[in-house]
Amino acid sequence: MRALDLKLMRDLWRMRGQALAIAVVLAAASATFILSAGVHRSMTITRDAYYATNHFTDVTANMTRAPSSIVGRAARIEGVQEAQGSIIQYAILDYPDRVDAVRALLQSVDENGRDRINVVTLKSGRMPAQGQPGEVVIDEAFALANDVSEGHEVDAIIYGRKLRLKVVGVGLAPNYVNALAPGDIIPDDTRFGVLWIGREALEAATDRSQAINTLTVK
Repeated sequence: MRALDLKLMRDLWRMRGQALAIAVVLAAASATFILSAGVHRSMTITRDAYYATNHFTDVTANMTRAPSSIVGRAARIEGVQEAQGSIIQYAILDYPDRVDAVRALLQSVDENGRDRINVVTLKSGRMPAQGQPGEVVIDEAFALANDVSEGHEVDAIIYGRKLRLKVVGVGLAPNYVNALAPGDIIPDDTRFGVLWIGREALEAATDRSQAINTLTVK
């Protein structure tokens, strides 16, 4: 065995360039794998913590219209920890200088901050105030893509009627990490965004007084 060991060492020395290259490739591959695994674990922990902190929904049911009382019925179902009703409505944002259509999803929020599911995290500004029907919080990705900040105003066309909106905050929510417009394959933050608006304002704009069209459950 000693003779074979010596032969092996001599062979490796003669091919020292190739052997060193192989060792470097293996070391780089191992280091990349370890770093990737660490980053993946860190991102997974961060994602889970974000979803838990902001109470990401387990079940979402969309409908055309339902009375608000259905939320209480859903909350009494065995295994349901919490239920919440809201209104969502697609709208067109009127930008006269834009050739392509800019769409938005208006999501109702409680003006008194009583939402407990899919809680909006503010990056800047504040939430819509009660009695201010045009105030909205805009999705962070849409705000960055369109250079929008607090104080920006735009008309939203809902059911053929215009509603003047004023941005009072920028935020994000766990159910809209990637906002995808209907019919699109990939997100396009320049042409589609999410806006959170007061519940009373969206009820009036969509004629859904004491009614909902989305039920979320944990």
